[in-house]
Amino acid sequence: MVANNAETIGDYIQMLKSDPSEIDTLAKEFLISVTRFFRDSEAFDVIATRVIPEIVENKLLVDVLKVWVIGCATGEEAYSLAILLKEHLIEVKKDIEVKIFASDIDKEALAKASKAIYPQSISKDVSEERLNNFFTKVGDEYKVRDNIRKMIIFAEHDIIHQPPYGKIDLISCRNLMIYFNPTLQRKIFATLAFCLNADGYLFLGPSEGLGSLEGSFKEIDKKWKIYLNTEKNAVLQFKAYAPHHLEVKKLTYSTLTLKPLKNSVSASLPALLYKSTLEEARFLAGVCVDENNKVMLPFGDFEKFLLPKLFNDNLLELLPAELAIAAGTSIKKAIKENAKVAVQEIYFKVDQHIRSVNMLVKPLLNENTADHKVIVLYFAEGEVDRNTRQSVELFNKETHTSRYLSDLESELAETRKKLAEAHVYLDESNSNIQSYNEELLSGNEEMQSSNEELQSMNEELNTVNLEYQLKIKELAELNDDLHNYFRSTYITQIYVNNDIVLKKYNPLTIKQINIKEADIGRPLADISTNIRFSTLIEDIQEVIDTQLIKEKPVETTDSKWYSMMIVPYIRSQDNKTDGAVITFSDISEITESKKIIQENNRRLVEINKEHDTFIYSASHDLKAPVNNIEGLLHHLKSTDTPEDKKVIISHLEKSVIRLKETISELSDITRIESEIDEAEKVNVPRLLEEVKMGLSDALVASNATINVAFEENEINFSRKNLRSIFFNLLSNALKYRSPDRQLEVTIKSKRVADSIILSFEDNGIGIKPDKIRDIFTKFRRVHSKEINVEGEGIGLYLVKKIIGNAGGDIKVESSFGQGSSFSICFNNSAKGL
Repeated sequence: MVANNAETIGDYIQMLKSDPSEIDTLAKEFLISVTRFFRDSEAFDVIATRVIPEIVENKLLVDVLKVWVIGCATGEEAYSLAILLKEHLIEVKKDIEVKIFASDIDKEALAKASKAIYPQSISKDVSEERLNNFFTKVGDEYKVRDNIRKMIIFAEHDIIHQPPYGKIDLISCRNLMIYFNPTLQRKIFATLAFCLNADGYLFLGPSEGLGSLEGSFKEIDKKWKIYLNTEKNAVLQFKAYAPHHLEVKKLTYSTLTLKPLKNSVSASLPALLYKSTLEEARFLAGVCVDENNKVMLPFGDFEKFLLPKLFNDNLLELLPAELAIAAGTSIKKAIKENAKVAVQEIYFKVDQHIRSVNMLVKPLLNENTADHKVIVLYFAEGEVDRNTRQSVELFNKETHTSRYLSDLESELAETRKKLAEAHVYLDESNSNIQSYNEELLSGNEEMQSSNEELQSMNEELNTVNLEYQLKIKELAELNDDLHNYFRSTYITQIYVNNDIVLKKYNPLTIKQINIKEADIGRPLADISTNIRFSTLIEDIQEVIDTQLIKEKPVETTDSKWYSMMIVPYIRSQDNKTDGAVITFSDISEITESKKIIQENNRRLVEINKEHDTFIYSASHDLKAPVNNIEGLLHHLKSTDTPEDKKVIISHLEKSVIRLKETISELSDITRIESEIDEAEKVNVPRLLEEVKMGLSDALVASNATINVAFEENEINFSRKNLRSIFFNLLSNALKYRSPDRQLEVTIKSKRVADSIILSFEDNGIGIKPDKIRDIFTKFRRVHSKEINVEGEGIGLYLVKKIIGNAGGDIKVESSFGQGSSFSICFNNSAKGL
């Protein structure tokens, strides 16, 4: 009223009559839509643990489980029950059909419920696990998944006037009854009892009760008002749900009016009787009758005047004959003249005695009895004081009998006239009824025909509905398959439309593109990527334009490599392009393997190049001892002196030994360059003792001192190759010792980060600074020829090769004339370590 400036209720009613839209607005004000998911969580826990398991256990696979949510508002409670049912069916692995009827009279609330989209705030009431299982994030909102939505049928329904749903297993009618009066509550509860199956459950609000139906239900939970139906054969009268738009024509008669008897006596009647009794003193009894002579109220000592007849309330039949004649004529006269009628000395015989009765008939008129006449008759014995009478009539039997007969004849004539008129109207009514009957028969035939058509249409609808249900089931299964495929695949997939707007993606996409769930529907160009030198948008546009597949490798900022493939998205209906599908396959290992293969190829090329030099050097090194042997053999043939032969043979033996050593060294070079032994944990101190044993003669001859300081006693390396490193470095220290001082060699090991450092330090003759870089060159000696030592310059080359092949490194520091230090870094991540 305030919003429409209506000062009085009458003004507002007039406005409602003139503006139908205001009626809708007023109706919406009365609709209360307060609900949320799992409201009163403890109540839903009882439903989940005690109600749903019982219902499901009693259902066969061919049965349908039916739930009715009355006053569903925006659907949260219906979806909550659907989630509980789905969870239990999954748990018990039972696939039965579930139908949840969710009804309300609020169309706007039902429209919102049908969309199944709710704000992000529902996360306060719905657990994260249920959000992940039964909802899909759409922007900042949550949408109920199809497997839950298809379980619910939302319908506009008025529980008070419309027929209910039947054979229901669980009815939820929470906080609805509190808005109805007791009469409507009884009617609705009777409806609910009729709708429930035997052993069905009723779920009410905490402030509601069953009232008179408590005997038909067993209490399951007192606090949350959950009941079990124990009434097996509930009966419901459907008169209240009959269509109220059908009208029945009524026949009215202007002359024949049958008025029902109004038994309602005015509340002022006792006061009137009391007043009248005061006026007409000395009467013993009285009777109050209506215009049809029906006794309404006897008072006083009326048994003296009325005959004792059971089950009869007609005054004229309760009076003696003479008194009845006098009463009948007097009543008609009093009604006709609207005045009192007094009759005296009415004589009649009772039990052989003559009695005299005086009677006063008085009509009572009141403004509330305009259509109803009330007459009071007073009776007295003997003679009445004539001074109190206004108009007294002496009873004469013949006169009163004649008048009574005349009145009867007049009444009979009037009755005949009314009966004739009634016959006329009855004939007309019969004719109308016959016409109506024919119309009803015709309408019944049409309804029968329509019913057959409806049945036929219903069968078709059932067939179509079944097909739709199968398609929905197939679609749900396909959606589940697609969802599980997206979750399980290890290949990034992105779907975009022709405008390069994001449609769908799988979780792995975040490795290449910084996508969030809220980005669905946004242009892909607005989203940042982790791809270096990205031309993603241009490549997608090229594929959409040309409909040709494009594939190329891309690198992300975390140094991972992926094979990006873009294919056009083709619609099967019209074979037209509707976007593109982008996939990323991890090829980091393949790329790394290619790099390793390329590195190995490079090394093989270098080895091949070195082999050329090696072959040349080997031929050169082998020619010298061979030529020397040839010369010595020539001298041996030309000499005859035994002493000379011994000298030549001695030189021959030395040349053969040297030739074997050269061949052995060349074999070591070939082996090291062609293979890398498997790594193992090598005990360094023990390995050193083995090498010292092999060099024992040289160590004794040189009088060398070996010092050790091992912080790391184990190195993960090829045992043969590590022994070769120890042997070459220690033998070199013995070969190039200083003649001026005793040789000291210090061997150390320590860990630095992920590497192990092994060092050999000696106080030998050292190396000149300009020669240090040449010490690892094959077949090259960096010391002058005056220093006569065995070997062809292969040892350090072998050490460098072994360490390099394993991914390590060796460094040398030397002071000429003071000694040298060799440091070897064993990298644990390298091959062979």
